[in-house]
Amino acid sequence: MPDEKLPRSRALGDFLDRRACLDPSIRRLNPSVPYALEAIVARCLAYEPKDRYADASALAIDLDCFLKSRPLMTARNPSYRERANNWLTRCRRPVELAIAGSIAAATWLQPLPVERVPAFGAAIHAYGRNHSDEAIVPLKNLATAYPDSPLPQLFLALARNKSILDLRPAQNSSDLDRRPSEESFRKAMAVPNAVPQIVEWARKHSEIKLVQRLDEFAENCLDVVNKFDPASPATFGGRGPDAATSLTELARTAFQLALLIEPGESKSSHGMALIESSRGNHQLADELISACFGGPGGHDPHEDLGRQFSLFLARSQIACSWAEHLLTRRDAVTIRQARSLLDRALTDLDTGDRFRGQGMDAQSASLKARIQAILLLIETDVEQRQFDEARRHIAKAEGALTDLSLLGPDPSKVQEFRRQLDQSMDRIKAAAGTASGDSSLGY
Repeated sequence: MPDEKLPRSRALGDFLDRRACLDPSIRRLNPSVPYALEAIVARCLAYEPKDRYADASALAIDLDCFLKSRPLMTARNPSYRERANNWLTRCRRPVELAIAGSIAAATWLQPLPVERVPAFGAAIHAYGRNHSDEAIVPLKNLATAYPDSPLPQLFLALARNKSILDLRPAQNSSDLDRRPSEESFRKAMAVPNAVPQIVEWARKHSEIKLVQRLDEFAENCLDVVNKFDPASPATFGGRGPDAATSLTELARTAFQLALLIEPGESKSSHGMALIESSRGNHQLADELISACFGGPGGHDPHEDLGRQFSLFLARSQIACSWAEHLLTRRDAVTIRQARSLLDRALTDLDTGDRFRGQGMDAQSASLKARIQAILLLIETDVEQRQFDEARRHIAKAEGALTDLSLLGPDPSKVQEFRRQLDQSMDRIKAAAGTASGDSSLGY
């Protein structure tokens, strides 16, 4: 209102001057007012008529656009952010569909995991039906296409291990530990996080019996080591010890992987026990082989007879190796511990013979283990000065040696045992130092 103290003409002029300087911003009074509504109000209050709405319909159109989050037709919304939000509000459904489509397209374009590739399933199926040769080519292609997955290389190794096209080389080959199967297995285990991936897959697909396949692979590696003499210059092209160690480590890795998939599995524990014993880890080896029996003294009645015999034989051999190691210390405690192990070894052999077949190899292995245990017992007898016990053990060793010589599969081993037995007799004679001891031994 014009100032009543001023003349009317001056008051009207002053009002018009103030109107020219009027700030139509309503966000200063209330910042929550949208920019679009402020723009509409500012156009309504513009000083120049040309800057205002031409008529009420133009104002109505802008107000309708404001209410529907559309761009204003006459006024201009100065806020880019508010205009963008209005656009998203209007186009939310199309935007959501576009984003969902992009995600779906990205997922569709991403390569399938190798275990979901049909070719992998077909190769595994062929391998499971013992058609390993049919599985090799697709597995090779998958191993190339999926370098970050250990599964194609692993099954390629297992398929090659059973393939008739991958026969073992001759004894004088320098590549006996570098067959394609062993190389594929090494590549599989070299993949980052290979073990967790394999274990997870194997537990989900127990019907494939991966543990059994790994056991077969490991046993084949050990067969090569046991079949040839690593010290021979002809074996492994002169790389005997290194190649034998390499193959043994491969077998150990395969057994370990099998035990991770199925803890306590008998055949894997058996194989691991023999390897650990050869590495000098006697206590661990004894624990592993004892676990195969379901306890330190029992055996699994569900095992087949041949399997039970091999377990008892293996535990007796491991006990002999451990006892032989303990006897090198020559103190009373370790000698008693060694004697306990050897007594258990003979008990295991007696029990195992009940499950032994009539095959010459099984009989020979049992007799060799028995003679070895008795020879070590004689050593403990001498250390403990139990000469009568030593003489009884000499007689038992003589009987077992006679039986072994009658089988006749290994004359050199018989001669070696004979030499060791003669040395044991000499030790008893020297330790006893009496004529009665000499005569009782037949000297």
